[in-house]
Amino acid sequence: MNHFHGNIPAEVTIGDVLRELNLDHNEFEGPLPRTLINCTHLKVLDVGNNRLNDSFPHWLDALPHLVVLVLRSNHFHGVIRNPTTRHPFPMLRVFDLSNNHFTGPFPGHYLLHFTGITSNITSDILVNYSNGNLSYSYECSASLVVKGLEASVIGILKLYTSIDLSSNMFYGEIPISIGNQLYTLRLLNLSHNRLTGHVPPSLGDLTLLEALDISNNQLTGEIPWQLSNFGFLGVLNLSYNHLSGAIPRSRHLDTFGNNSYLGNTGLCGFPLTLECEAKNPPVHSKEEEEEEEDSGFFNGFSWQSVTIGYCCSFPFGICVGYFALRYGKLNWLLRKLIWKRGKGSKNTVSRRHARRRTH
Repeated sequence: MNHFHGNIPAEVTIGDVLRELNLDHNEFEGPLPRTLINCTHLKVLDVGNNRLNDSFPHWLDALPHLVVLVLRSNHFHGVIRNPTTRHPFPMLRVFDLSNNHFTGPFPGHYLLHFTGITSNITSDILVNYSNGNLSYSYECSASLVVKGLEASVIGILKLYTSIDLSSNMFYGEIPISIGNQLYTLRLLNLSHNRLTGHVPPSLGDLTLLEALDISNNQLTGEIPWQLSNFGFLGVLNLSYNHLSGAIPRSRHLDTFGNNSYLGNTGLCGFPLTLECEAKNPPVHSKEEEEEEEDSGFFNGFSWQSVTIGYCCSFPFGICVGYFALRYGKLNWLLRKLIWKRGKGSKNTVSRRHARRRTH
């Protein structure tokens, strides 16, 4: 919080003794000095609110004791590539890249390897000094945006867990595994990016979350009811997305006002003034129900049933017709011939009698 300017000198990292480097709110320019990789005992690196211009310092992920990394409000840019180490940032608990110019897909591969958050590993950020017979202790601090307000976090830093990627140009979907693995997370801010897809229901598993901000993105779908599991949430901002459907109700979610849902024209229900349409089944009159019952028998015959009946009866009909033609018709013809012959003989006899009488 001074007016220092120019590049951060590489000589600041001479010797492996540095535990905290806090240059917040100055006017430093240029890149981060690569000599910081030699500070293997570094716990806090806060260079926020400067004019630094560099790509993401992926080479820092090898620092074994780094707990806080704050790059907020600079000119960092480019795509965040995959980790260069097997266990990147093994002790990291505060990760703040907000208000920069990062692009590319959502860096979920980094977030899901933060064992300091995923495994609830705590790190003592109390730095002890000794000078002869005197000993000193110093608590590391960092300037963070907590629940929308910037504050210097000191005493609770070793318990605080925060991920802030807001105001960049990340795109893609929010990984489902965030809720399954980062279960000790207390602040999650992904606002003002280009994120798409649905809100993962697994976010409801972050039961210790105190602030959730995913506003000003392009998220779609309904708000998952699992978000009603929050019990410590003090800030909720889902505004200016493309969310739709009914807002989940719970004793805790009902405490948030309209500002948490602004800019989502498809949302309805409390606390918004737009009520959701009732999904009750339509009510029919008794006459209509009787007509439906009477017509139900005929409606039950679909083209599938007709086809099945036709296929089953067609061979049977052929067999019956065959036997009828072969046996039944011949007998009928014989009887008809016999009847004609008998009738003919009777006629001849009657004619002979008639001639005799005339004679």
